[in-house]
Amino acid sequence: MQSIGSKVIVRRLLFFLTLIFLLGLPASIRLIEIQKIQTGDYLIIEKGQGINSIIDNLKNQRNNKFLKILKVKYLFGSTNIIPGRYEIKPNMTYVELFEDIFEGNLQQFRFTIIEGTVAKDALRKLKEIIKNNNLNFQISSKTEEIFLKESLILPDTYFFTDKEQLERLMINQQIRLDSILIRLWKNKPKDNPLKSINEALVLASIVEREAAVERERGQIASVFLSRIKDGWRLDADPTLIYGYYGDFSKKITKENLKAVKGSNNPFNTYKIKGLPPRPICYPSLSSIESVIMSSPGQYFFFVAKGDGTHIFSKTLDEHNKAVNNR
Repeated sequence: MQSIGSKVIVRRLLFFLTLIFLLGLPASIRLIEIQKIQTGDYLIIEKGQGINSIIDNLKNQRNNKFLKILKVKYLFGSTNIIPGRYEIKPNMTYVELFEDIFEGNLQQFRFTIIEGTVAKDALRKLKEIIKNNNLNFQISSKTEEIFLKESLILPDTYFFTDKEQLERLMINQQIRLDSILIRLWKNKPKDNPLKSINEALVLASIVEREAAVERERGQIASVFLSRIKDGWRLDADPTLIYGYYGDFSKKITKENLKAVKGSNNPFNTYKIKGLPPRPICYPSLSSIESVIMSSPGQYFFFVAKGDGTHIFSKTLDEHNKAVNNR
């Protein structure tokens, strides 16, 4: 349990003094009788539920005296109990549980969106978290809208307690990303050919899938910006995979490479000129910054070396040599 400072120390002192007062027994005996919770992984407190009702929900207690002790909550002067789900941690005592209740320390659930993943997988993972933790709610329509496509929020680790907080969190994170994008866009170099913030997110998602090394993000972004400026096709393999499979769970094999490159979809950058209509994954903030703050450079080609880095080339001849010499 996280420390909550001197406030908790005072409360514990008051609690133990009250034990002595209520039961009229020596402090040493009372300390021994502070029981650990025997059953359950969590306690749900409904809106408007009072201390007596909360205590009734704690089953299988060994003596009724201890249930009376729990009513000491009123001596702390707090009757505004925050409803929600409170975690019962391993070896947790009733004192510790009720400290959480008095403080409103609701159980939090961790949800992580990983850079380079797709929206449908993020939504599936979120639903699994809700199901596996026996959370009694369905994701709201406003929350589901955040996962209709990639890049409406930043990849990150998020914590929520219930349906309403999850919805507020997702909406606030969407607003946060919009604010970041507007700030970056105002400082975009004049020679950067991107025409809109959506284009920046699309290119950032491609860079995210192409760049395995942080220091190369700006360089890879610069290559694609050069191709866009000169009207080239992007020829980006990640767009092929996304357009053909809908995610990155599979790799393009030599056997199906011809079929994939020949597929007719708006994400096939070997056939279309310019950018696909929407992002292909969740780009990191670093990738977003790279594509907005970079300029077209002297390189038009790059090929993977096999260690996460790339060889960059100015001409097709240089590129072909780099491919053959890997």
